[in-house]
Amino acid sequence: MDRKHSRKLLAPALLFSIAALVLLLKGFGVFPFPARGHMRRYADIEAVKARLGIQKIPVPTYFPDNLQWPPSVILARKNPYPAVYMEFRDINSNGYALEIEEYARGEKPPGGDKVGLADVKEIISYPLKGKEAVLETGTCGGGGPCSRISWDDGAFSVRVAMKSSPGPLIRISGSMID
Repeated sequence: MDRKHSRKLLAPALLFSIAALVLLLKGFGVFPFPARGHMRRYADIEAVKARLGIQKIPVPTYFPDNLQWPPSVILARKNPYPAVYMEFRDINSNGYALEIEEYARGEKPPGGDKVGLADVKEIISYPLKGKEAVLETGTCGGGGPCSRISWDDGAFSVRVAMKSSPGPLIRISGSMID
């Protein structure tokens, strides 16, 4: 076989080998596919810390009895900006009851807004353990009470939404601040 013919065969073989290696590494979780900015599912908060190097993830120290622990969903990413999203379900209804999001300050919250306020009745500034927070209250899509609170914490913003009146939400959120 001449040198020119072997080069023609080498290029497709090399491309195939690289593609196979990328897919293999993707299978082991080395590459954050499919695209930059993709939120990836994690089994627990420690896995997010270990894989992405996000060390300060807001986790409540107060947690009402009606909510399931651990989070039913944990999504996170490092690029194009760090973000963590957690969902918690209600023990009684198994429906979404609480969402906690942490993301780079000035960026868009990463979550799916499953708790979501369908009708915002009031937005107020609320002092939360030395942080200036914004508290929103209203009703959820199903008509029950909903509330959401957000604040900045250094380079990050935190947003917490809950299917409840503001009381439990404020208590949970306050327990997340050092």
